[in-house]
Amino acid sequence: MYRIALVTDSPYVHSGYGVSAKQFIDCYIHDESRNYELVVLSFGDSGSVHQRDGVLYIPNPRIHFGDLFFNETLPKLQECYALDAIVTLKDPYVFAPNMLAQLKYWFPFVPIDTEPISPILTERLAHCARPIAFSHDGLRQLRASGFVPLYAPLGFWRADYYRIEQHEARKMLGLPEDSFIAVFVGANQSVPSRKSIPEILLAWREFVRRYPSALLYMHTHLVHPHGLDVLRLIDDLGIGEHVRCTDRDEYALGFSAEKMRALYNAANVVVNPSTGGGFERVILEAQACGTPVIATHFTAMRDMVWAGVSLYVNEVPQSQKELDKNLQAYRLRPRPVDILNALQYIAELDEAQRERLRESAMRGASAYEFSTLYDKYWKTTFNMIVDTIAQKRTYVRGIAMV
Repeated sequence: MYRIALVTDSPYVHSGYGVSAKQFIDCYIHDESRNYELVVLSFGDSGSVHQRDGVLYIPNPRIHFGDLFFNETLPKLQECYALDAIVTLKDPYVFAPNMLAQLKYWFPFVPIDTEPISPILTERLAHCARPIAFSHDGLRQLRASGFVPLYAPLGFWRADYYRIEQHEARKMLGLPEDSFIAVFVGANQSVPSRKSIPEILLAWREFVRRYPSALLYMHTHLVHPHGLDVLRLIDDLGIGEHVRCTDRDEYALGFSAEKMRALYNAANVVVNPSTGGGFERVILEAQACGTPVIATHFTAMRDMVWAGVSLYVNEVPQSQKELDKNLQAYRLRPRPVDILNALQYIAELDEAQRERLRESAMRGASAYEFSTLYDKYWKTTFNMIVDTIAQKRTYVRGIAMV
């Protein structure tokens, strides 16, 4: 039986990749038809090699020596543990091209959060057998760049994200029952902010002048060495009484699925107008709970808004595209006034309109329940990886040569 390694965040951390890894591993364990052995290499784990539920776990042997992403050790681990293929569930940017060139078969999941696809990314993908897209936009961009990608979208567990009564959710979190509440969920790890945090706060300053009882709940890093000082921004804008933030230690430890479900259900809208996203799990989870979202009509978000406002759906303004100098590709920076208009649209809906949005949100999200995705896409993708190994195929840009 062939050995396939999944290289990703620990399945026990609350990152998007960690959650996806845990979902996949849980399905793999209960899949009696599986025809390969799964090995998991986790970036943040240390300790000893161990086996659990039929899965071999290999911690990062050099995490304490600055090698966070196996760049020094992955080729050696490939040989030591007889790994037939490597599947990475992480942004490919973190991997060194000279390391990737030493892998037998590399199948990277590829989040694409710029347009066009970054040349830094395609440089790394030149070393892969076939890339794996996890959004429809990713499929389009990879094909346009000459690749032949596989497809395995991310998803959610229905047991974790579903609709509950808004007043119950607000009571659980200690939030006011009668206020208009917007929720932001996202990482604060970059300057300029990929998640558009300053633009959201500027829009909120204007919004609370019209709706003085409104509350914005920020679930993010309040301060981050690579991000913004969110508390200072809030203070500078004079909106402290209209914003509530997750305690920084509680955020670092991670909300439980129960608490995240309550947060999404407590909101009138989830505000996530990212400048670019490879998938944007937050807007999926929110809509699975029946909550409308505000997002940008750009990259993967184009296909993920079923209820709410998709900014710039008719036309992407060229003047709002900004060059990411590190990636040498463009992002889309939303204007605060456009976020403000979207917030006002949601705030002015009547109850019948809100209910229609809730139904539309849940109906659209239902296609992304992970057990369905596993059977339809993930199992097929990994079977194709097994077939590639068995047939000893070689690839150039995802196109089979043999």
